[in-house]
Amino acid sequence: MKWIRNKNERMILVGISIILIIGTILIIIFSNSKKENTRNIEELVSQNEEAVIFVENSDSKKCKNCKKIKKYLNKSKIEYVLYDKRIRTNDEYIKMLQSLSINPSSFHYPAIIYVKNGKAYADLINIKDPNKIDKFIKKYDIKKR
Repeated sequence: MKWIRNKNERMILVGISIILIIGTILIIIFSNSKKENTRNIEELVSQNEEAVIFVENSDSKKCKNCKKIKKYLNKSKIEYVLYDKRIRTNDEYIKMLQSLSINPSSFHYPAIIYVKNGKAYADLINIKDPNKIDKFIKKYDIKKR
């Protein structure tokens, strides 16, 4: 390392290297802990599974309560499949709702859909009050993580 002139420069280089390594590890850990379940809804229905689907639009201009409700679900440790309308086409969105036998004209997000045996068993649409989520979870005995 002829380009490093003195001991102070070596110490700075070692310090920067350690910071970069620790930063990379923290980023990997943080990104893995925040992964969301974005399974295919049609697959979930066709396999007659049980799940909670959270339908949102991550564009805050189109859904003012989505971020707040999602944060509440995460804080409450509710396991859910995320369906973000913002990253889907309108045809995909309508197809997803129809696969659950939900009329698109009467549906709005944020919403929670409880799927049991591959069918929409219950839903909570246009959620404004997080306390309604607790009642919904208790009523249908939905498991937490």
